[in-house]
Amino acid sequence: MTTTTTTRRALIAAGLMTPAIARAQAVWSPDRPVRIIIPFAAGGASDVLARSAAERLMTTMGRSVIVEPRPGAGGNLGAEAAARAPADGHTIFFGGMSSNAINEALYNRLSFDPGRDLVPLGMFIGIANVLMINPAKRDFVDLNAMLSEARAKPGTLAYGSNGAGSVTHLTMELLKRAAGGIDLLHVPYRGSGPAAAGLMAGDITMMFDGAPSAIQQIRGGTLKPLGVSTAKRVAALPEVPTLAEAGVPGFDVPSWYAMFAPAGMPEPAQRRWRMELAALCRDPAFVSVLDRNAAEYMALEGDAMEPFLAGERTRWKQAVQDSGAKVD
Repeated sequence: MTTTTTTRRALIAAGLMTPAIARAQAVWSPDRPVRIIIPFAAGGASDVLARSAAERLMTTMGRSVIVEPRPGAGGNLGAEAAARAPADGHTIFFGGMSSNAINEALYNRLSFDPGRDLVPLGMFIGIANVLMINPAKRDFVDLNAMLSEARAKPGTLAYGSNGAGSVTHLTMELLKRAAGGIDLLHVPYRGSGPAAAGLMAGDITMMFDGAPSAIQQIRGGTLKPLGVSTAKRVAALPEVPTLAEAGVPGFDVPSWYAMFAPAGMPEPAQRRWRMELAALCRDPAFVSVLDRNAAEYMALEGDAMEPFLAGERTRWKQAVQDSGAKVD
């Protein structure tokens, strides 16, 4: 131990450095209600997770925490509202893969820069997408059987998505590339509900859907899963292999959500939020909410967040280019 360190510790013990340390480590607290802006409509899994987080944060932050849905434009309306909010610690953003990684490549014009104007705070949550077929209309033994037919008959197997440029569309683009460049016919729908109806009717052969909504159809025996998009199996569907296990090695594409702050938020406020969000994601009650929604804490905090987001923006830019999708 150095003399400087010994002296510093002695001063702290004597109370002589306490004021300086207290100033350096000042704990920020909100002085009015806090907003969590979400770019999704009320009622979905992301809304459930945001409201559950708000309920617990009210206790630890000591203020009301209001969830404010701002859906529209693929998540851009909510993201822009958060980016333009005062960076004083009282507004944070529950963003996701579309709003914070995909849209800057997908949209020709954005009035804000997601990578510059929104700073990651934490609470990275991953949700698997499930590749499903309707065995009553077109069955495959497993993923490899589907891939074999796709290679033998290019462009004949159709898949549905939530719309051009959506997460489910671009996840399939990544799967096509990872599987060696298979050719599938894309049929875009206006949301997962209409796409699921198309799968039930036999208008499409397959589709990706988020695990929370896919589970009910799978458990009911209506739809058959070929694999999940994440590196690990979903606890709620332990018998369903990952797509990497099923025939596409290395495939790992979760849909993710995370909390962000408007750029310029003071460091004490950022530090408090990061501490609160890290604690929240280890809280047994919140973990049980994640489990019920087939979600998992991705444990990305601090310096690990920015490289992850940079990698995601690169990955999805390539997927958008492969898909040819663009939105004005």
